[in-house]
Amino acid sequence: MLRTSIAFVCLCFAASADAKLGETLPQVIKRFGRSYTIESDAAGKRYRFDSEKFRVDVIVYNNVSVSETYFSDHPLAASGEPPNDIVRGVLSTNVPKARWVEIEAAPFKAGSALEFADHEHIAVLRYTEPQPEGFIWTMTLGLANSVRTLSNSTSPSVNRSVPASTATPASTPFTPSFFSPAASTPRSDFSPSASVRLEDIRAKAERGDRESEYQLGICYYKGDGVAKDFAEAVKWLRKAAEHNDAEAQSDLGACYYNGYGVAKDYVEAIKWFRKAAEQGSYVPAQTMVGLCYRNGQGVPKDYVEAYKWLLLAAARGEEHAKKSIS
Repeated sequence: MLRTSIAFVCLCFAASADAKLGETLPQVIKRFGRSYTIESDAAGKRYRFDSEKFRVDVIVYNNVSVSETYFSDHPLAASGEPPNDIVRGVLSTNVPKARWVEIEAAPFKAGSALEFADHEHIAVLRYTEPQPEGFIWTMTLGLANSVRTLSNSTSPSVNRSVPASTATPASTPFTPSFFSPAASTPRSDFSPSASVRLEDIRAKAERGDRESEYQLGICYYKGDGVAKDFAEAVKWLRKAAEHNDAEAQSDLGACYYNGYGVAKDYVEAIKWFRKAAEQGSYVPAQTMVGLCYRNGQGVPKDYVEAYKWLLLAAARGEEHAKKSIS
């Protein structure tokens, strides 16, 4: 994952060392220029500064900037993440002398997320999903509440038709099922809005009901009706996976693949991905088996085996598989 990193729009930000969040609108305009458009946004008004050299979206609330999103066409590093020097540059430019720590990125629908020690600021990097046309990755830095609001809303500016040159590289982690930002709702009509409903599910899970084991695992992963607890999520997903539930097997593989609730372990990850893939009912697992073989994650690199699984998933409409063999 990210190793506290930023230089993105280096040409633009080299002269802005004193810039910081919380500027007034006139200060923001002075920094980025008078060429901009304005759109309404869930967190305030979005001021889009767009030129040949850079693009920055600034959310302004009560005449003060509360978040800034930078769009970069710089290639991802060999690790599959945004370049560290660029990320560091933007962080130090906007919140000087801050101490940042990595936090769980899934709630922000992002590849990586960082939080300032005061818990008031959050930085979110998106690079594991299609980006607006012409850009490879984006970074949003802002007040915690503002970033959360933005993450829960859909920006009208995002163009999901991304050229092949900006597609996510093969080395970038892909997390299927409920770990994925684009995931569908759980297969059962279950939303533990009432504790009695959650306890019904728990009671069934404790009696060995496979569906309930799976749903309880999802609840712990998402913090839906219970405190978020990845280790507890893994516990219940494992129970459902051992009962031969394909989706649970794939999601348990994703936990091992990403290090959620367990130590990252590609060998264990592909074991569970394969169990799900061989059942034939859960296509994302077939994609993951293919990617693991192509990247040599948990198994020796084997392009023939990789192509076999990716082609199988692509034939059934799985988008990541289609991109990987195109």
